Amino acid sequence: MLRLIKPALLLVSVLLAIACEQPVSTGRTVAPSAIYGGVQESRWPAIGALIDARSSNSFCSAVLIDAQWVLTAGHCIQDQQPADLVFRVGDNADAPGDDFTVTGIVRHPGFLEGPYLHDVALLHIDGDTSALSPLPLRDTPMDGEEGTALRYVGYGYDEAGTNGIKQSADIRVSSIGTATFTSRWDDTTRTGVCFGDSGGAVLSDADDAAVLCGIISNIIAYNDDGTEDTDRCIGAYTAIRVDRYLPWIISVIGGAAPDCTTTPVCLCDDACGENGTCDNDRCATANCENGYDCLFDCDYDDGACISDCYASLLADEAALLYSFIDCGARYCADAAQGSVFECLNLHCHDPFHGCFHADDCDIRGGDCPLEEACTFGRFSLTFCEPSAGGGVGDTCDGSDTEAPQCEDGLGCAEDFDGFRCRALCLTDADCEEGESCSDVVVFPADSTEVHYCSSGEHAAVADNCNCNAAGSPSPLSLLFLLF
Repeated sequence: MLRLIKPALLLVSVLLAIACEQPVSTGRTVAPSAIYGGVQESRWPAIGALIDARSSNSFCSAVLIDAQWVLTAGHCIQDQQPADLVFRVGDNADAPGDDFTVTGIVRHPGFLEGPYLHDVALLHIDGDTSALSPLPLRDTPMDGEEGTALRYVGYGYDEAGTNGIKQSADIRVSSIGTATFTSRWDDTTRTGVCFGDSGGAVLSDADDAAVLCGIISNIIAYNDDGTEDTDRCIGAYTAIRVDRYLPWIISVIGGAAPDCTTTPVCLCDDACGENGTCDNDRCATANCENGYDCLFDCDYDDGACISDCYASLLADEAALLYSFIDCGARYCADAAQGSVFECLNLHCHDPFHGCFHADDCDIRGGDCPLEEACTFGRFSLTFCEPSAGGGVGDTCDGSDTEAPQCEDGLGCAEDFDGFRCRALCLTDADCEEGESCSDVVVFPADSTEVHYCSSGEHAAVADNCNCNAAGSPSPLSLLFLLF
């Protein structure tokens, strides 16, 4: 059952800790961790902190990229109004510095809270920034640069548990996705990012002519051995790829947009039009179930891979997937082996069934349209599928799992003279007069055992029934059957 829990661990049980503000209580003592191996910085004055104008506290980092525009993480401003924000530059965000009022907020239209999809935003500021030298944006692809050390800069927590001081640390890129990249905690260099660094800069060529190649987004925290840890700043760090969001940035701040026919700047190949502009809506076409399957190909701490999975989904389907995963991790991560589906049905019924587009039909029949039959699909969910229409006692092919062999309410069970369509039942009351619900379990649907009706003249050879199981069973369905 471990693989069922794995996608939940991706975002919740393994702890997707947003690198913004102070750690949220998990019922355990959480010690703010350091930008380990970091050094205090006075370079790159364009990198500043976001200040809450009401409390005067810093809570995120941000980067000046144009005379009047600042780039930051989308989740940093999801509940903020322009009047609530100040962009402050200087080495210490808690000391007087150069302050710029925020006059406008433009968050990426595809931002999704939870998985922090398209986690990027632009702030319009007022004031003279001519002395700050805005950082240039990377306009060349990052693909193939795994293993490269990049410099992370922000105002997050340090090893003493204090924040607000500009610091930097070099961390190597471990994986590169379509729109994000991931760097992991390195036990040798002991460097990482922490709360308050969100929206900060990731620089390439930092010691020469620094170029902004990423914006710090989130943390997936773990122990050095990869397990969940109360120290939530040791982990894997996901950053937004500036080169892939360059078309959107330029559409907001103005300037010449890159030509996607010559430079891969779109979020997928299909998004590039013949006129050289990106239509990234073409990238989001998959459904919740597709996204769930996609997550199984990701390492649990590979934020870039996780982001790619979510980015491939239609907006409503991405929200549904996160709702399912979040609910499953919240209520069912500790469920006993063999009872996870029961737990999901009890606590997470709507997102669980909605993600896999279950029809929730009764396997005993009566819920499906004409010429369709109720079938078992993955995770014991039920679906209405076109049926071959075999009646009670008709022969059927028990090895054929491509389509239901029998009409609604029947299953193809092995009898003394071969496979025949038999009525399915949960109790004797489901069977005709003179029949009883057999002792043979033909499918364990959650905690409910499905049997078939028997007159006593027929006896099943074994627990052998495809029970209108349409399509090849998913790996998780097979795993569930083993339990």
